[in-house]
Amino acid sequence: MTYILFFIGTFLCVYIFYNLFVIQKEKALKKMRNGKEIKLLIRLSGLDVDKCSLKKVVNSLALTNAFIISLIGTIILLIGEYIDNFYIWIIVSVIVGLILLIPLITGLYKLIGKKMKERQNV
Repeated sequence: MTYILFFIGTFLCVYIFYNLFVIQKEKALKKMRNGKEIKLLIRLSGLDVDKCSLKKVVNSLALTNAFIISLIGTIILLIGEYIDNFYIWIIVSVIVGLILLIPLITGLYKLIGKKMKERQNV
């Protein structure tokens, strides 16, 4: 139960922070158009961001990033239950986090781009 609460709490904190400091501010939102996340989304899915609402794209990325951070954080917390040595736990957590991070980002960004591309064509 504590892991579910940790996941939900982390998800909400990351999303609210992202929402307050990026999505709600026009200046930060304009900077996002040329940001690395948008460029990665375009490269992975071939999405034409000019045809989409930038706010919707950034909001989708914010939800995805919050999910990825929460999931990896929860998995690392779970790993800590089984490893008693703190230094080994740190090393294993970093390795597992990096191994999970790359496929989650590419897979979920491809999925978001595919869904947004379908909405463009409709």
